Amino acid sequence: MTAEQRKLPFKVSAKAARLIGRENVANAEGAIVELVKNTYDADADNCLLILDRRYNSLPEQISDAERSWLSVNLDKFDDVYVAIDAGWRLKPDMEPEIAAAAENVVRQALDLWIIDNGKGMSAKIIEDYWMVIGTNFKEENVFSDDGRVRTGAKGIGRFALDRLGTFCELHSSRVAGDTVESLQWSVDWSAFEGPGKTLDEVNATLVDTSRSVRDVIRSLSCFEHLKKRFEEVERNHPWKTGTAICVSGLRDPWTAREVSHLRSTLSSLVPPAEQPPLALFLMDSRAPEGAAEVVSGAPSDFDYRLHAEVASDGGVAITIDRNELRVEALGDAVFERQEMQRQRFNRDSFTKPVKYQTNLAELFAGASEMDLATLRGIGPLSFTLSFYKRTLPSSEDTKRYPYRSFEPSSRAKWLDTQGGIKIYRDDFIVRPYGEPDGKGFDWLRLGQRVAANPVQASRKGWRANPQSLAGTIKISRATNRGLNDQSNREGLIENDTFRAFSTLMIRLIKEFEDDRSYILFNLNESYKTAHPAATAIIEAKSVADRIERSATTPSREDAVTMVRAYRAQVEEIRELNSERGMLRALATLGTVLISFSHEMGQLQSSLENRATTLAQLLKRHITPEMLDGISDEMNPFEMLKDAEATDRKIKQWFKFALFSIKADKRSWRAIKLRDQLRTIQSGWHDFLDTRQIALNVEFADGYDPVIRALEIDLDSIFNNLLLNSVEAFVLRNHGGARVITIQINRGSSNAILIDYRDSGPGIDPNYRNVSQIFNFGETTKTGIDGNGTGIGMWILDSVVKEYGGRVEAFRPSADWGFKAEIQLPERRTERA
Repeated sequence: MTAEQRKLPFKVSAKAARLIGRENVANAEGAIVELVKNTYDADADNCLLILDRRYNSLPEQISDAERSWLSVNLDKFDDVYVAIDAGWRLKPDMEPEIAAAAENVVRQALDLWIIDNGKGMSAKIIEDYWMVIGTNFKEENVFSDDGRVRTGAKGIGRFALDRLGTFCELHSSRVAGDTVESLQWSVDWSAFEGPGKTLDEVNATLVDTSRSVRDVIRSLSCFEHLKKRFEEVERNHPWKTGTAICVSGLRDPWTAREVSHLRSTLSSLVPPAEQPPLALFLMDSRAPEGAAEVVSGAPSDFDYRLHAEVASDGGVAITIDRNELRVEALGDAVFERQEMQRQRFNRDSFTKPVKYQTNLAELFAGASEMDLATLRGIGPLSFTLSFYKRTLPSSEDTKRYPYRSFEPSSRAKWLDTQGGIKIYRDDFIVRPYGEPDGKGFDWLRLGQRVAANPVQASRKGWRANPQSLAGTIKISRATNRGLNDQSNREGLIENDTFRAFSTLMIRLIKEFEDDRSYILFNLNESYKTAHPAATAIIEAKSVADRIERSATTPSREDAVTMVRAYRAQVEEIRELNSERGMLRALATLGTVLISFSHEMGQLQSSLENRATTLAQLLKRHITPEMLDGISDEMNPFEMLKDAEATDRKIKQWFKFALFSIKADKRSWRAIKLRDQLRTIQSGWHDFLDTRQIALNVEFADGYDPVIRALEIDLDSIFNNLLLNSVEAFVLRNHGGARVITIQINRGSSNAILIDYRDSGPGIDPNYRNVSQIFNFGETTKTGIDGNGTGIGMWILDSVVKEYGGRVEAFRPSADWGFKAEIQLPERRTERA
């Protein structure tokens, strides 16, 4: 007797909806991205993302549907509402404390709206596709009605709604013949919970309605803040059709910080250089003033940019845009080197983007035909990589490499939020690749490459730090079929195609790395040829350290290196002795000044009112009226006014000199830069005021740096800058506004960035190289009346370098006359 065979159908637990929705999507941002992709697939060109207050106060009466929502959020619902025939109403005898607590809860309750102006959905689409888990509709229909490549393919993206909140209500309007049909679909995701439930026991609700998506938008409580945006969209694309999804009972608090992070995430949704096919508008009704379109963009002041187009046949077209160096400052010597004779590296190549053709076989020389076939199997793609230095180069580096100036803080801020190498499929981001605060930021493991070979950029084989890179890789579902999503939306399936894809990206990055290190290597070699002394000392130190560590016998080559270093050191000492002689003379002048400081203080007091006193004594014998008709040159009262003006200037000079030689300025201490500049501003006030010069000091918000230093050193920096500006205003007869501005900003690695600028005539155009102004004895105050010492800016430069900082001057522009940028570290130890 044979046992009866039975065919059993699989039953799907209702819990499966939660597994592929709430528990399958890592975070709320990922869920929103999936739903925004759906709006793109529906051919929408505008999408509104709105966090709207559900209630402004406790509603007097609610429906059964609202009761479901409120009971989730109010712990003591039955203490607040009582049942009536048509729903629920507030209890009339509710205790004030309970009413206040309930009011606070409902005022914090938000609804999340995702609204688009796409094609909308019909009841048939809802029933046959929207309600079918894992539908293959988008696999079979890759292109939308308007020709877009649809981004989804798994048929589970809508279950991301469960990740966002407990309740969902969907309104959709679509064209049906000559009319517009609208419907409403709703679901309570909590209905999928409970023991023993199967999926077919849980239902959503679908009903036809006369309420269009346009009506839904206009009914929002925050519509007044949306009105302008709504009307802008209406002018170009009337909002006849579309879909509006409302998620309530949100599972996330959506603080201001989370909303800001969402905006940052959405700004990376499409490639930064593209005109987005879908405009996103984000608004939080709790802060409507911050409502704005989500925009993306990369800083235009990149140092390097590589663009590669990979064709399906394995051909690769590469364009490299070099923007790191000041081309006009590159000397002839570097281009005379044999290695720089190649067409890609001659002088002309630095004036325009470098373009060349290669192929996968050349890039992967020695690769097997099987490997090359896998690489070609990736399909066509494009890759744009931008490199940004995050910190200002050292003064030693600027001697070797004529780097272009840049503002590091804004770069670092952008890289921290928008950096990383991202993948875009059909103009939509594939998460989590390149997300700065995510686990997929360094998905190419570039950091490991740096750690394995941590050489400086002037060494061949240099590797770029991922924190300094931003890139976009563009692929497509239609042409890159081997690169498919994981079902959990946590990246691409890591198959052979993906591994080959990653290898190709690293190889293309190497094209940029090799180009940059090749140029910097040759610049460094050219500098070493022109400056053998500096090179000899550095090499000798390296030899000495090696011998000391290993206790080995020095070789003949080591001895030659030491001899060269000795001779270079002798020359350096000779130069330092000459410099010390000048400093000794200046110190003598300072000592004389200090010796007479007591007498200067007494003179300052006597100058206080002597002209006024003399005028009062004179009036006892002669009245001003008795001198009517006498010229000012012969009028004693006018002469006393002139004397008073002169006394005021002398007093200002005495005050300034005595202030500068205070003993406590010559001891190490922690100095608040804000207080120091306030003191300097006060000391210079009268001096500048009489010359009609305004001095403005500005600090970045919340930034109050403290630097361990000698106060007299800080005085040397700022006083020489101020004196330089005053002389430019006065001696060069500047006729425009006289304004000096000092801005203090936070730099990287706790550096203090000082931006000093004035509205004067700026650096003399006869200077071929603006850095000459920091040379000892360099001055424009020459000729018969010239009395410049040429040491003010040299002292400034010397002090800054002694503190391990750097200073750079700029030629005049529309925004400034003279400008200097100074970087100082916040020192913690005294100088040796």
